[in-house]
Amino acid sequence: MVSKAVSTISLFAYAISDNLFLTGGIRYAHDTVTDAYYNLGTDQVFVPDQSSDSFTPRVVLRYKPNPESSIYASYSRG
Repeated sequence: MVSKAVSTISLFAYAISDNLFLTGGIRYAHDTVTDAYYNLGTDQVFVPDQSSDSFTPRVVLRYKPNPESSIYASYSRG
């Protein structure tokens, strides 16, 4: 079995105010599996080549009430 994966990510950060920040991003991934098989008794059963593409979003809202602490909410998929 041969497995290959390639990914990239893009992020942005924005200061809404002096103590409120928004961060967002998206990750792209491409995965490929070739020459895969499984054993069935003494026989090898080959599996067709597979590939997939996926996008994973992420958003973070962070509040900084004072210099020593932060409160945040985060959403992501995948």
